Amino acid sequence: MLPLHHALIELGLLPHVESVRTTGANRLFPELETVRGKQGHAPSKWFGRYKTKKGITDPRKTFHSFRHTLIDDLRDAGVQDSLIKRIAGHEDGAVTFSIYGSRSPLKAMAEAMSQITL
Repeated sequence: MLPLHHALIELGLLPHVESVRTTGANRLFPELETVRGKQGHAPSKWFGRYKTKKGITDPRKTFHSFRHTLIDDLRDAGVQDSLIKRIAGHEDGAVTFSIYGSRSPLKAMAEAMSQITL
């Protein structure tokens, strides 16, 4: 479970979720094909074409750069590493968090997400 950034709500993500639910699909973007076990292939390719159209030539600027930016922004906002890991979908290898404790800190994650500005 992960809280949504307010910008995604403003962009209409929740009506999209409801629309997808009515189709019986079990994924948020069911039209994305799985390539090598992942659904990010097509969006990554699209972003590569988009950045080329916009004149961005730096090979370090990839679709994955969004994840790096999110992590950097959360760290800059003073968010705890354990929350950053959860938000980014990374495992927290510490015994305390990986074995003990079963609740997701949704309130803390929502507060962390609210510190990210677009």
